[in-house]
Amino acid sequence: MSARIVLVFVLCLAPSVALAQGGPATHAIEQRHAELTSLLTSAGGDEGRVTAVLAELIDYEAMAQRIHGDRWAQRTAAEQAAYVAALRDAILSSYGPRVSHVTEYRVRFAREEPGTEPVVHVTARPVAEPRAEPWQIACHVHRVGDDWRVIDIVTNDSSLVAAYRHQADRTLRDESWDALIAHMHAAAHHD
Repeated sequence: MSARIVLVFVLCLAPSVALAQGGPATHAIEQRHAELTSLLTSAGGDEGRVTAVLAELIDYEAMAQRIHGDRWAQRTAAEQAAYVAALRDAILSSYGPRVSHVTEYRVRFAREEPGTEPVVHVTARPVAEPRAEPWQIACHVHRVGDDWRVIDIVTNDSSLVAAYRHQADRTLRDESWDALIAHMHAAAHHD
């Protein structure tokens, strides 16, 4: 995964400035980022709770369905569960360690495109480079019960779902479903 996509995901939870009024999805993401900010600024920071906030932010099964499209329905329930677990593991191992860097960016929730799958638009600019061009980030979300969960993040035309789809397409073309899951677990646990 691109380091930029990883950082962008974390920035969606970063401390924000001048928050724009948004819809319910924006407010849900703002609440998650406020919780994360509080955890990061508290003495010692609760690493377990930080990971839990990140884990609760994404609908991994919906993201997996988007990654695999029509082939998702062709997989057994056990294969789907194994992939969702590997995806969760890969995302948390990529994003978790980078969370502490969010304070290096000024983040603003700019607007929300309403719909059944709203898009929360965010801008992020390095604090050390106030004249730098801000990153434009689009967090695609959907409702899960009473909450909103991320199903894709797009920045500068780089989609998290598309990146994982590319990896899956390549591995499934050359190897197998089991190999795809094994590669994801190996990458997540690589030191």
